[in-house]
Parts: sequence; structure tokens; C-alpha cells
Amino acid sequence: MQRRMFGGARMEFHRPLVVGEPVRCESELSDVKVRSTATANLAIATLRHRFFGSTGLAVVEEQDIIHMESIGGDPKNGDTKNGGTGAEKAGAASEPRVMPSSQPTWQRVTTPDVLTLFRFSALTFNSHRIHYDAPYAEGVEKLPGLVVQGKLIALQLLETVRRAAPDAALKQYAYRSARPLYAGARCTLAVKLGDSGSDALMWAQDHAGTVVQTASLTLAEAVRA
Repeated sequence: MQRRMFGGARMEFHRPLVVGEPVRCESELSDVKVRSTATANLAIATLRHRFFGSTGLAVVEEQDIIHMESIGGDPKNGDTKNGGTGAEKAGAASEPRVMPSSQPTWQRVTTPDVLTLFRFSALTFNSHRIHYDAPYAEGVEKLPGLVVQGKLIALQLLETVRRAAPDAALKQYAYRSARPLYAGARCTLAVKLGDSGSDALMWAQDHAGTVVQTASLTLAEAVRA
């Protein structure tokens, strides 16, 4: 069985993009890594997108897309579609080593619902039915529910920073999906500022305390907790 999943991404922010200005995007396949585990053959494709505004380069994003072919075991063990067991073994993106026991600087709780997942899929042109078609996700894919998009979790982690430090300017951001999160499940979003105040480790946990995504952040200027 062949599967495709989003493993994670890295972003660099060079200048703001202003609402209403023309934006040009240049995309390329920058790297391909082939790996194997006990249960799957993996091809990890890295896509690099460069976004240019009216005054030049604004944002660079690298996305890790994992193409997996199962060769044994149960492909539904973990969520190999969305950065679960397969992505962990593949090492799809740089994963900050975050201990859930770390005392976060900022923290909030959210519960992604079905309507939010549907709207986010529309906003990002994501047509995968496991994010908005519950009968398909549960009946065909045998999942316990709709899967929350990894990009949505990453955006919610950034929103946690924005609420606590609204004037903070991003310089770099990297995140990796580790386990699936399902619609209706409580999600705890945590941010741990570094000693300098200009970097942070971040993580998202489900209702059982399992880390579903990790991230790291660098700010243009230090902020205070």
C-alpha cells in the first residue's frame, strides 16, 4: 500500500508580506532521500518555496513530503498518513527534543472541531478526505475520527506566541508532526522561551498527554515572558 503524508516544514522570514501586494512564488524539488524501515520503504521529498513581494524575497519554506510503501506489518498502526509512526522512523524533519514535563512559559488549550478542519482544508486547498469526510475516514481508512491537519496545529502554536507577545517578529520556524490528533480531542499548546528570549521550543499534546507535534522558533528580537 502506498501512502503520502506531510512530515513537517521549516520557514525563514526575511520581510513582511503586505495585504494587497503582488506575490510571486517559485517552487522546486530541492532534495529526495530514500530510506527503509522494517515495515515500509520511504521516499522523503523536500519542496522549497520562495515567496517574493514587491521589494524582493519575503519568505522561504521547505516542506518534507513522505511517500511510503508498506512492506509488512499493519499500515494503520500509528497514523502513517499524517506524520505518525512512519514519519517518526523516517526522521522527516528536524525535531526539537522537547520533554513534555518542561514547564512552559505560555500555554493554552484548544479543541479542533469538524467545522474548523473543513474550513482549513478549503483555505489550504487540501482535498484529502480524512480531514473533512468522517464516514470515509472511519469506514475506509479505519481511523477513530477526522485527522487534524499538521499545518493547523503548527499555526495554532504560532497563535499561542502571538497572543502572549503580539509584537514579536518571526525569523525562523520549524515543526514536525509526531502523532495524529483527531477532531474533538483537547489539544494543549505549549511554548518554552529560551534564556535569551529570542528562541523557543514548542509542543502540542493531546488529551492523554501524548506529544503530537514539536516545533522550534527564532524571533527577530527578544521578548519578555
